This record gives sequence, structure tokens and C-alpha cells, in this order.
Amino acid sequence: AAEGDRTGLARQQTTLAASLRRAVCTKKKKKGASREAVMLAVFAVLVGRVTQRERLTVDVPPGRTVAFELNDNMEFDDLLAHTQAGLATGGAAAVGSTEPSAESRPGLRLGFAYAPLKSTAPVAPAAAVAGADHVCAGSCADIPCAGYGLFCQVQEQGDGFALSFVYDPRQVSAETARDWLEYYGRFLEGISQETA
Repeated sequence: AAEGDRTGLARQQTTLAASLRRAVCTKKKKKGASREAVMLAVFAVLVGRVTQRERLTVDVPPGRTVAFELNDNMEFDDLLAHTQAGLATGGAAAVGSTEPSAESRPGLRLGFAYAPLKSTAPVAPAAAVAGADHVCAGSCADIPCAGYGLFCQVQEQGDGFALSFVYDPRQVSAETARDWLEYYGRFLEGISQETA
């Protein structure tokens, strides 16, 4: 379903099935990566494929940026390890990356936020837990998306994931955002088949 907001951005959202959440948790356990890393790696694969870009930089508020260098020979497990390392370093660009800073990057500025299941336990602030599943405590709705061409928000739920693409309609059409959201689910289904 599409909706707009007061910043001129639009949103496409969907709910992904519990089976996909279980597959992500299984992949996380097998590879020692956070759920956040799995979901971010899938987002990078999606954007890389649909835009045919090999180099991507994704902002992960607050204050982290993960650079990706994608190619057809890269295994998803290698990408996942790179993503986890990028998140754990608190946003340092990938070693050897020549990716420019967000301010100087041409094209679509990308952002990503992950919110884990809500619990009654206190959640550490995101800045204090580099690489942990605490990017946006409770909800991704508080993350400012203005200035991004495409911002992926993932909210973990007991019965799956709530997934939103917040986008600038001047850069991404509603139909394109809707299609990309569907492709994201398909990539996660691919992971589900790998872990079965």
C-alpha cells in the first residue's frame, strides 16, 4: 500500500511471512551474523541488481555507512560477512573502497533501518551497540528519511517482518518502489530455500 508524508516522500509497505523471518533467523545462526546484517545484505543485492550498480553505499542511521562492491561471482555468504563487518565497525567504509561520501555520491541516496522485536528488556542505545540488532529501538518510524531517494525500513514482528520502502517520488516511481518491494520478498524467499 502506498502512502505519502509531509516531507514529500512516499511509502510502499508490506508484511513478509513468518516463514521468511524464521529463514533469516536460521541464516543468522548459521553464519554468525545479525538479522540486521541479513536484511541489509538482501537490500544491497536488490538495489545492485535493479540499478545495475556494482558499487553502493547505504547509510544506516545513526551515523553508520556501509559500502558494497557487488559482482556476479560473489557468494551471498561472503556478502553477509562483509555486511556484518561493515555494521560492526560503526560505519567505516569498506577497506579498499573508493566509494565517495554520501554528500558527493551521484544518483540514488540509500538508507536502511532495522528494528528488532519489541521486548520488555531495556534496549541499549544503537550507538553503544555497534553491529547489534538495535539500530532503531522499537520503531523505524523515528528515523528521518528526508534526503534519501530510497530508504528501507524493516520492523521485526513475531509473525514476520513489516517492510517499508520510503522513497522520493522524483527519483523512484510508485510502481518501481512497489516492484522493488516485491523483489525484496523474493530474495528473502531464496534465502529461505537455501536454509531449508
